[in-house]
Amino acid sequence: MEIQKPQNLLHQGLFDEWEKNRSNAKKLAESIFEEKGLHSASMDQMAGKAHQNIFEVIDCMSCANCCKTTPPIILPADIKKIGSFLKISPNQFRMKFTLTDVDGEMSFKKVPCVFLGENNLCQIYEVRPAACREYPHTDAPGFRHKKKLHLANAGICPAVYHIIKNILKEISPSIDPA
Repeated sequence: MEIQKPQNLLHQGLFDEWEKNRSNAKKLAESIFEEKGLHSASMDQMAGKAHQNIFEVIDCMSCANCCKTTPPIILPADIKKIGSFLKISPNQFRMKFTLTDVDGEMSFKKVPCVFLGENNLCQIYEVRPAACREYPHTDAPGFRHKKKLHLANAGICPAVYHIIKNILKEISPSIDPA
């Protein structure tokens, strides 16, 4: 599936760099987790600052790769809210839209997300799942302890790639992470 190109030129540059380097995104992300002397609180602070800076430029709706490639975990509270929004029972919602994996976690059955509309707009935005509201999880406490998540998301989301790249620049200013 082709990813829609952003309209904003600065965003376009960041997007193009991610697309060019996305095969190495996991390796880049690994490097920040190898920093032994960096405390979790310091990494949280760097990640929060980088998250804020990147999302001043990146427009998720010009990409929506997360919605096109990665089904979110669906919580019981999400099912209740979305079902109510769609005017169907939680059970009807579960049957129609979700599947349960071997770990007992629910996610949407289909990718791309069935609620992703034209122009990458979410049709249930007001009640979207918690995992979608919180994505890409780079401004949440415990950044260092979510290594597996951030490694995966660096190849899915241009913002995560650039947040990790910015953290790496701050940790090791002499290294060119490109």
